[in-house]
Amino acid sequence: MKVLVTDLDGTLLGGDRAGQARLHAALTRHPEVTVVFATGRGLPSVREVLTDPLTPGPRWIIADVGASVIDGADLTPVRELQDRLRAGWPERARCGRRWSASPS
Repeated sequence: MKVLVTDLDGTLLGGDRAGQARLHAALTRHPEVTVVFATGRGLPSVREVLTDPLTPGPRWIIADVGASVIDGADLTPVRELQDRLRAGWPERARCGRRWSASPS
């Protein structure tokens, strides 16, 4: 499996329109490449990016700084994966104590 995982800002969306068109054409010629967005953006902002015809359609979107996993086909959350990721995070109280102890 060939996978292209890319950030959006300054990476996929960087450069000029000619470069974006070349990338779009290359991905069109190689449908075996699975495109994944990994971004700090939230889904509403990613939806705006997807309105550009030169933006390749992602199969998966990792959004919200890794807190959300979205199915690129229908833009719905992949709850099973999100639940598994969240289960591995420290509980809120522990995080809250650390954040409150950090200098401002």
